[in-house]
Amino acid sequence: MNPSGRPRLPRPLLAAAAAIAACSCAGFPGFCPYTSEPAPVPPELAGATLRLEQDAYLVTGKSPERCGGALASIEREIVSRNVVSGSTAGAGYFEDQGRSLEPLPAGATFTLRGVVGQRKHGLFAIDSGPGPLYYLLLDDAQGVRQVMGIASLGSGEAESTVSAWAGGRRVRELSWQYFERAYGQL
Repeated sequence: MNPSGRPRLPRPLLAAAAAIAACSCAGFPGFCPYTSEPAPVPPELAGATLRLEQDAYLVTGKSPERCGGALASIEREIVSRNVVSGSTAGAGYFEDQGRSLEPLPAGATFTLRGVVGQRKHGLFAIDSGPGPLYYLLLDDAQGVRQVMGIASLGSGEAESTVSAWAGGRRVRELSWQYFERAYGQL
């Protein structure tokens, strides 16, 4: 008991809680709470060209949230206007990470090269769940790799940021719900 009459927590428990809190905030150098693995490309999108239907942003620089696996080396991320304007932090969220934003106009096209599911592990998953969160691997006309989280696609086809094209015709509008259904999570 402490002087106020409340039970005292054992010192090892306090030390463990402090260590967990420190790791959750700062992490260990070289430690990454994320893993990623390839996900199958839905058959109707195999070899598709993806076209921006709305203006978006290209964020350049290393993302601290993509530190492991196939996503770790990609330093170009396409995000929707809603991700930037709809978030509490706005552009500052990316700028605080040392990343920069530049406008990416509607009509830009990309080749779909794959889909990757990223999972968050351990106590780090408390804030958002283990996932997976899906990312599209895209190449621009110069062959430069980009990544786009399915959250940037919009929630439904009516507000989709991206459409898929094959053989000169529009296959469909893409949304995060489309991918959630394709991977059996809806």
